[in-house]
Amino acid sequence: MEISTSLFAIGPFKKDIINYLPYKKELYKDTRKGTIVIITFIFECITFIENKELVKALNINELDLSTYKIIFDNINWNLLEKIDIDEAQMVKYLLDNNFDLFYLQDR
Repeated sequence: MEISTSLFAIGPFKKDIINYLPYKKELYKDTRKGTIVIITFIFECITFIENKELVKALNINELDLSTYKIIFDNINWNLLEKIDIDEAQMVKYLLDNNFDLFYLQDR
């Protein structure tokens, strides 16, 4: 069964997050610190099994939309790092830097 899920993040810009942003670095040269930016397609999943692993690691109930906001203390970091250590480190970094992360599902 196919499913398309991912995380997206919304938060304040600062120079050291440029590597996580979707556009070329030079496009951010005039961006002011604190400008709200959006990062999409974190932990992109395309299969039902990948999605099940992700929601388990993030402690999300797919039937309860109120759990779609990612909460740092609810994350099973060991499991998330087993899925993808680089993406897990990005999630941790963004949450530590005042970003709000959300689960997005498109069936």
